[in-house]
Amino acid sequence: MPPTGPARPPLNRQIIGFRFGILLVGGLLAVGLGGCEKNSLLDGKNIPAGLRDVAPTKLRGTLSRTWGGDNFEVGQREQLHYFLLIGVDCPEPDQPFFQEAVDHLVDTCGNREIEMEVLSYDEFKRELGHAWVTDADGQRVNLAITLLSKGLGWYEGSEFAGSDRYRETMESARAKKLGLWSQPNPTPPWEHWKRTNDALSVEK
Repeated sequence: MPPTGPARPPLNRQIIGFRFGILLVGGLLAVGLGGCEKNSLLDGKNIPAGLRDVAPTKLRGTLSRTWGGDNFEVGQREQLHYFLLIGVDCPEPDQPFFQEAVDHLVDTCGNREIEMEVLSYDEFKRELGHAWVTDADGQRVNLAITLLSKGLGWYEGSEFAGSDRYRETMESARAKKLGLWSQPNPTPPWEHWKRTNDALSVEK
């Protein structure tokens, strides 16, 4: 079932539109040129996940590209999936600890197979849900929980089975002043987005 709690605060629509445009153009170029960037997994036979209406409820694949600590692309056979973790919201590109969150995601996933459970889709047809990898010790690791435990994201308020653990993990990192909690007053991504969006509106 999709999350029943408050909807995740939207990412910057202008940034998303720009990124989506890049994906679309990249996919069209791949079709025309029959090639792709080294790590993109785009080729003439697949399309960006944002252009699809349906997808399986469970996915497996390896990390192809990251857009942030909490959203990434995974190639599966001939299809590219754009996956967004629920339960965590990591800093935006122009915020402190953005790169640390991305690096942590990449280091955690490595070349390991990522297991994804798709719960819902957003308005851009991105897949939203939970994701896990099996670490070097053979432990099944929840990617969102690892980010929260390192202080590299906020629990974003979604209510779902087990969401209390996400909230508690964030509060533990906050109490220990880990990661972004080492700052006096860190700004949540959704507030940062609103301020940026409001500023852009004033400039128009």
